[in-house]
Amino acid sequence: SNAAGGKWVRPNSLPSRLGLSVEGLYQNIVESQTPADPVAVNLVLLSFLFRLLTVAVVLRGDCDFLDDDEREEITKKRQVDGGGGLSDLCVRARFDSPLIRVCLFGWRGPGVTLRIGPSSRVILDASYVDDQLRIGKGVSGVRFVLERVASGGYDVAAERWRRVVGSRLIIGKRGFVGILALASGLAVGAGRRWLGGAGILLAALTTASTGGIIREESPQQEV
Repeated sequence: SNAAGGKWVRPNSLPSRLGLSVEGLYQNIVESQTPADPVAVNLVLLSFLFRLLTVAVVLRGDCDFLDDDEREEITKKRQVDGGGGLSDLCVRARFDSPLIRVCLFGWRGPGVTLRIGPSSRVILDASYVDDQLRIGKGVSGVRFVLERVASGGYDVAAERWRRVVGSRLIIGKRGFVGILALASGLAVGAGRRWLGGAGILLAALTTASTGGIIREESPQQEV
């Protein structure tokens, strides 16, 4: 699951310690304007206190299929585990910076969409695919299993990434930190030092945040 959810789904992650529970973890494969090059969209859904607070994390990436020479070169360079090298379904995914939408009172409630964290680039292979199951593998040998969701309620959840990507206002890390700093200053000026301190702490956490991206998967390092 970490291959699709990053730090958000780790048992001892900060969201987990804060009481956020994982409601869903999805990976959508969407056709692009160039059908030969699909788009991968990872989606993590989290909630707190019966959806009083909900968080949707979206990682969108353009994919390119690797040719025979590229697969052979990567196999030799990275010493791919699992035998048989990389399949002809192997792609290079170039993910944008994570989008994080936080809402109150459910998924359709008022909220804010943030863009926090670095872009990333990974190599992903699908060692097995059928109508219901896809077994993925990174070149480091890490495997993950994805099952096609059934029709009905699950597919609605899997499509929630579209609302996040389509947000009219997306606030970047600097803008969000600036808003927090201003709000903290106003709170301290009004005598609410505890609230101002909380805002400063949140600003510091935001500044250090990678948006759930594991740092080893940097734009310069394919994993």
